[in-house]
Amino acid sequence: MKSYGICEPLEENVEDVDLDNPNDFKYLAGIEVYDGKEVPKGMEVWDVPHKKYAVFTHKGPVEMLGDTYKAIYSKWLPESGYEVVFTYDFELYDKDFKPGDDKSKMYIYIPIK
Repeated sequence: MKSYGICEPLEENVEDVDLDNPNDFKYLAGIEVYDGKEVPKGMEVWDVPHKKYAVFTHKGPVEMLGDTYKAIYSKWLPESGYEVVFTYDFELYDKDFKPGDDKSKMYIYIPIK
């Protein structure tokens, strides 16, 4: 089963979001649901609109995830010619995600234009 970690930036200028400051974004852990499915009481539905995304693979332990994000925003993004879009980014956890395993992989989707 696929699961997601979805981040909604709370800073209008996405480049100013401090990844170490949880007050700069809202986070939701969840799974994909389809239209028409009833969502259990107490849960939220976030509609993540389809956009153009740059996709990155994080390899290794989750504790190193911040380093991957910092590399994306401080190195790849400025050199790419793309701009981040002020909307949701998300992480995809699928069969390659193995908590505690150094060979674990997860995928980071950054909305760009």
